[in-house]
Parts: sequence; C-alpha cells; structure tokens
Amino acid sequence: MTTSSDLQSPLNPKKPNGYFSSFLTIIAMAAAYLIAGKLGHALAFMLGHYASPIWPPAGIALAGVLIYGKRVWPGILLGAFLINGLNPLVASFKSGEFNTLLITLAISSGATLQTLGGAYLLERYANFPNALMRKKEIFWFVLYAGVLS
Repeated sequence: MTTSSDLQSPLNPKKPNGYFSSFLTIIAMAAAYLIAGKLGHALAFMLGHYASPIWPPAGIALAGVLIYGKRVWPGILLGAFLINGLNPLVASFKSGEFNTLLITLAISSGATLQTLGGAYLLERYANFPNALMRKKEIFWFVLYAGVLS
C-alpha cells in the first residue's frame, strides 16, 4: 500500500543515493548544459552575433539545482567548461593554452555561481518549492529565477 510520503512530486523527486547514481546525475547535468549551450551558440551565430539573446543552459542549470539539489554543481561547471572551451572565439586565443584554460575556468565558475545564487534566492526569499498558485508566489519566482539570477 502506498502512502502519501511514497509519492513523488515533480518538484521534489527522489534524490539519487549512492555514488554511482549521483555521478550519473552530474554527468547528465553536464550533458544537458552542453547540448543546450550548443543550441544557444547556434542561435547567436545564426543572428550574426557572438552573444545569444537567450541562454537555455542557465535555465536548465537552475532547474537541475532546484530539482536535484546543490550537489549537481560539478555537472554545471563541467558543462560550462566544455561549452566555453569548445567555443571558437575562446579556442582562437593565441596567448597560450594556460591563459585560455584560465579564461574558460573563470567563465564556467561564474555560470556555476550564478546558478547556485539563483537557487539560494529562490529558496530563501521566494519560499521555493511552493505551489506557484498565488500571484505573489509567481511574482517572486519570476523576479528571482528570471531576472536576478
């Protein structure tokens, strides 16, 4: 017989336990970030710009942290490192491989901190997870998730 504590909520799935399942979650987060980043870069190049008007990996990373917890941050860092390391502009730097590595690591660290900061704001000030049924809850969610983070 199932009880209400056995049921999963979409906002609160069962957390992976064990090293292997946590490792798979981190790898999946890195892969999702990388794929979404490639799509974001493709959009930027189609428009003839370097910067993309939208950056899907930021939303995917924030959703991953909100659903699976802060322990997926290595996946965000790895995905951001790969997408920025594979970026043609960063790859064309001629000042040496070490400087390129540092630039890529700095950009990736910033993306990771942005995600963790956004999750902190949502959990602390928007009382996430909540039902998002009242206008006030929706307003705070959009403000912290969409604008500030």
